[in-house]
Amino acid sequence: MLFKLTGKNADLMMDRLQSWHLKDGNGTEGDSLSLTIGSSDIDGIPPKGEQYTVYLDDIKRDVFQITQCTATTQPRTVQLVLTVAPFLADQSEFLKR
Repeated sequence: MLFKLTGKNADLMMDRLQSWHLKDGNGTEGDSLSLTIGSSDIDGIPPKGEQYTVYLDDIKRDVFQITQCTATTQPRTVQLVLTVAPFLADQSEFLKR
């Protein structure tokens, strides 16, 4: 299955991607995405709230945002947990019944 990520520094993240896991929510909880990224030659981690669009086999899955960041030193990796980005409030009431 082809996995693709778009957003700020997504190319860098995809080049160093070691593993990924997409958990499909069951209706009461949203989808979540876990990424492990090698960071042996880079410093810093993406900030919480950063948004990325996820594609599986060139089909847009959803827009996710970073909710957890964890860095390890041996080996140097960054683990990210992303969840589906919340919907924006419908100020125009277009979606209202």
